[in-house]
Amino acid sequence: MRINFYSPVFIGIFLFFLVGSITFYKVINYEKISSFPNTISNENEENLTLSLGDVLDHNTEENCWTKINNGIYNITSYIPIHPGGRQNILRACGIDATEIFNTKGGSGTHSLFAHSLLFRFLIGYTNGTIGVIANSSKEILLNDTILNTPMCISNNNLAGHSSSSDCWLIINNKVYDVTSYIPIHPGGQQKIISSCGKDATLRFNTKDGIGNTHSAYARSLFDYYFIGNICQKIQPPLIATILQPLNGQQFPSGTSSVDLNVSTNEASICLWSFTDQSFSAMNNILGSASFDTFHSTNVGGISDGNSYNLYVGCKEAKQIEMISSVSVSFSIQSASNQSVASGNALTAEIIALHNIQSDCWLIINNKVYDVTSYIPIHPGGQQKIISSCGKDATITFQTQGGQGSHSSNAWNLLNGFYIGNLGQQQTNPSSTNSSQNIPTISEAILAQYPDAVITEINEENNGKVEVHFTSQGETMSAKLDANHNIIEVED
Repeated sequence: MRINFYSPVFIGIFLFFLVGSITFYKVINYEKISSFPNTISNENEENLTLSLGDVLDHNTEENCWTKINNGIYNITSYIPIHPGGRQNILRACGIDATEIFNTKGGSGTHSLFAHSLLFRFLIGYTNGTIGVIANSSKEILLNDTILNTPMCISNNNLAGHSSSSDCWLIINNKVYDVTSYIPIHPGGQQKIISSCGKDATLRFNTKDGIGNTHSAYARSLFDYYFIGNICQKIQPPLIATILQPLNGQQFPSGTSSVDLNVSTNEASICLWSFTDQSFSAMNNILGSASFDTFHSTNVGGISDGNSYNLYVGCKEAKQIEMISSVSVSFSIQSASNQSVASGNALTAEIIALHNIQSDCWLIINNKVYDVTSYIPIHPGGQQKIISSCGKDATITFQTQGGQGSHSSNAWNLLNGFYIGNLGQQQTNPSSTNSSQNIPTISEAILAQYPDAVITEINEENNGKVEVHFTSQGETMSAKLDANHNIIEVED
């Protein structure tokens, strides 16, 4: 017997079962919905004003709040029975979902019945203004734009979602939670599971190597599973640091060249100039033409009685070009001033001539010290030393500026800056650090370890010096020869 599908009887039977099924579905769901207690009563309405900040912390499937218009709703219990699917509600957790709800996720509008359901999940109201998280330790202003901005997900975070029961993956730098899609994937579950916790861009774009791209419909599903963008690594800025000469350093007369040493935090090529401050205008290569993090050259063409500015520009080696520019100033003592400083006795009048930050001598217990190079690294601040330049600093040093007394290590440090006794004749000017192009002990250490903090200096009978210091959290010691060249380092 042939069944006529177009007969009135068959159509009637079909409609009967269709209406019955729909009615049964609505009854079942209405019973579930009606079992939810009202979460707010009218008499408490005015006392339950919440902010967008309150919503932000409730952004998971187990604890889901959302803001729709001026109401805040706890929709956690509704997630499992939402007719539009669990994922569509999860998109609204922890944000202002007014637009999502009013446009039905961009597919239309919700029914009057759906609007009436909202009241059952209402927990408070907001006046719609910018909200503040109620936590004094993180007083962060939040607005609709911030709340609706997709979160940034790191690769480490992604790797923790690598199973069939918790599957996140990357496609074109966007992260998707496709856990609920695995059972219904037309190409089979394993095709997705093998990409969980990974970047699946190539596999998706080539349909797992078949060569065909996925359909427009497949791509349209992205919005339902999108949870955030992959965090982009921020390229640190290029930083160039001039190690030598020190800024404001004064060299003795007769100096015809100085060493220029520069370090960079990224492999770079560096150029230098006396006059040009723009990298594009510089034409002197600092060190070699290869990319490196340490750059050194000897700068000539300098003469007595003059001051100089050195400009340095460095360009990093990576595809995204970054340039860092720095400068340093130094001077060469004139021959006449040199004779005054070194040919006469170390009198108070001579010490008084060295009374500025770039040329600082002082007296402690009738001994004369050139502490110019120590000023930038003085733990108590530069001004504490600068105010004593050219003066007798005995009481200031002994009382630590009126605050106590210096440690034994501080007293030991003085040895590295000693140039003679008060009243002593300088019959051999070349014997002091200030009249010869020999770095001080601190200059020698800082040239190799820019972050060093010197803790102790011990001079040996053979002219060598042992220096204890810390660098990058490590305790170290170095031995220097009579010319303050580092000959041995131990950690």
